[in-house]
Amino acid sequence: SFRLKYKDSFGKGWVFSWFCLDHVGFEKNPRSRDLGYHKIFDHYRKRKVTDGWNNDEIGFHFHPLPFSKQANHCATHWWSNGQQLFEILSRRIIERQWFPTIHRPGFHVCRPESNWFLEQFIPFDFSNQATKNNSEDNLQKDLNLGRFGDWRRAPRSWEPYNPSFDDYQKKGNCRRFIFRCLNVGTRIRLLSQQDVYDAFKLSKITKKEVVLAFTNHDFREMEEDIKLVYDYLKKASLKFKDVKWRNLNAKKSAIKSLNLKAIKKLDFDLEFIESKVRTTIRIKSSKKIFGPQPFLALKNKKGFFFHDNFDIHTPFCEWSYTLDKNTIEKKNIESFGFAANDNEGQCCVINVNPHTGKFIKTNL
Repeated sequence: SFRLKYKDSFGKGWVFSWFCLDHVGFEKNPRSRDLGYHKIFDHYRKRKVTDGWNNDEIGFHFHPLPFSKQANHCATHWWSNGQQLFEILSRRIIERQWFPTIHRPGFHVCRPESNWFLEQFIPFDFSNQATKNNSEDNLQKDLNLGRFGDWRRAPRSWEPYNPSFDDYQKKGNCRRFIFRCLNVGTRIRLLSQQDVYDAFKLSKITKKEVVLAFTNHDFREMEEDIKLVYDYLKKASLKFKDVKWRNLNAKKSAIKSLNLKAIKKLDFDLEFIESKVRTTIRIKSSKKIFGPQPFLALKNKKGFFFHDNFDIHTPFCEWSYTLDKNTIEKKNIESFGFAANDNEGQCCVINVNPHTGKFIKTNL
């Protein structure tokens, strides 16, 4: 009933994309955030099923661990705590048969190492917070000089762009698409009525689908902010009467705006090669994947999770991984899994039992 109060041009209700993080590794938690692997992810995936949120989508959000290990402090470096990022995603694959296709950054932060990481695995990135007056950030004493979410050099348009390998704020030759996503209900980089007008105008001029994305947080009551944005949309509809708008989740919006069509299903074939001292798993994809290799996840019988590289035979297409004394011996491994996206937004997760050779495919 709440969603249907905010219908689009086609009479469809409001839709959310839930970018879920794991609060792990913290030693202090003054705001009583929900700590633990999968806690937030499980909450929203369950609500999607029990409450019939069929059009919602779950994405990936990550808060790197600050030096203070305090849950309400910010940090920028994804690898500052070594394996934390990799364990979260490895657990998603092995314990939840899930892997992200869409991403929104914690603290709105992108930096070189996260730019390079995303470029390997996640095709749609809702990060860009460039505004017409980025100098307003300097009025915030904790955010000036480009601290945390720095988008001062990024395009101030609703058109997605492929970033540069060396500067995520500049257009370049990377594969993933960065979409603009402004804030509501906070103190910086706020979505304005003019921003909404700009999105409608861009669609009218280009005659293309345009993604108008904005972000809020579930720890606050969001209804007043939704009412505000809906009012912006209604006013834009009156000004641009020939432009229709549709409520869609982030993944569907990205696919539709980029006019992506998956002609062939993303799938994998596996072959097991056994010898006395090692087991090699050879993997071949049905089509080119988004990055040069899938994301590999391992769990040993002691309950520890690991991420590793494949041996790459044909980048984007064919790989292998060997279980032996140099990695994890087959007798010591409990689970083996991997996941990949393709360029059209299809995701496939494979969970393997290396002792039986049986595996489960999950298409997302």
